Amino acid sequence: MKSLPKIMAFIALFFLISCNKDDDNSSQIDVKSRIVGNWSGNLQFDGLSDLYPFDLIAYTNNTVKNIDIAFGSQEFPGTYTYTNDSLKINYNNGTKWKLKFSNNYNSCSGSFLGFEGATGTVSMSKD
Repeated sequence: MKSLPKIMAFIALFFLISCNKDDDNSSQIDVKSRIVGNWSGNLQFDGLSDLYPFDLIAYTNNTVKNIDIAFGSQEFPGTYTYTNDSLKINYNNGTKWKLKFSNNYNSCSGSFLGFEGATGTVSMSKD
């Protein structure tokens, strides 16, 4: 009988230690939190040397607003989806961007397909 309290204490200690695992998943990156915010970049149409600057705002509800600086700050709304290494933006006018993240999610670059079939490259960095 004297060993029963020791056994119970050992079992309680075992459960306490096994339930006290570190739940810190710091190795997992919250990609969406890295996307949301203000971005600046340039796009370049295939066959042309000019760069066209833009600002982009990514919102928490998976929508974006592209502000086309090159053409009078015209705004183009759209939506985005993402994975751990890529970002896809679909604008309401039919334009599609496919980008890959770099620099710890502070920049990305890739290609676009314009609503009238124009193609080119796009790159942007987090402000």
